Amino acid sequence: MRRYLVILATVSIFLASSAVFAADPIKGADAVQAPFVKDGFWIDGETDDWQKVPFYTGFYEAEIDDTDKAAPVQSKFAVAWDGMALYVVVTCLDQYDMELSMSRQDGEWDWYNDDTVELYIIPGEGAQPVHFIVNPADTKFGNFVDVGGFQYNYEVKAGIDPDLWVAEFRIPLDKNPLPVPKEGDIWKFKVGRRYALRQYKSLWPRGGKFDANDNYGTLTFKK
Repeated sequence: MRRYLVILATVSIFLASSAVFAADPIKGADAVQAPFVKDGFWIDGETDDWQKVPFYTGFYEAEIDDTDKAAPVQSKFAVAWDGMALYVVVTCLDQYDMELSMSRQDGEWDWYNDDTVELYIIPGEGAQPVHFIVNPADTKFGNFVDVGGFQYNYEVKAGIDPDLWVAEFRIPLDKNPLPVPKEGDIWKFKVGRRYALRQYKSLWPRGGKFDANDNYGTLTFKK
């Protein structure tokens, strides 16, 4: 009987721990937090090491007038930092790998006909927006993006599963173009996704134009 209780208690602890590490993404927020992580993340297009960081969801249709129309397919994302870099991972849900479009190269005028994950960041009051774009083939697009001194100095790796794909970013915090934040600093932030074959375009935290100024959320740095 005692052995049974010990086993039951162990299973209960395991399930409780699993619940902590596999929490559902937070939906409906337009303010997210970037927790401080001591050792950063290995940029490999996988999310296994992100289990202790909160994920967010709640994407809306983009490029339409109704900014509150939920996107037909959802994504989820998480953000963290370690003093050296900003880390962002975006999981594009409900997309078969056979439907991925990723043949364009940077400099091709129709780059937006590929599947993409796009990050928009305004790092502080009065700063210019910075726009990061990648497709599932790890191609970074920047030739048609006006971000004022943008450099390809960031790492990104895509991971492809049968029914989703992942884009994982490591963006240096070195003033080129993002400065090193302090605890409590608040930046403007939004995430976009293009699903080329089905012509779905979505944004977090609200819909509208990809490059609009009125559909940002906020990103607060925590330690």
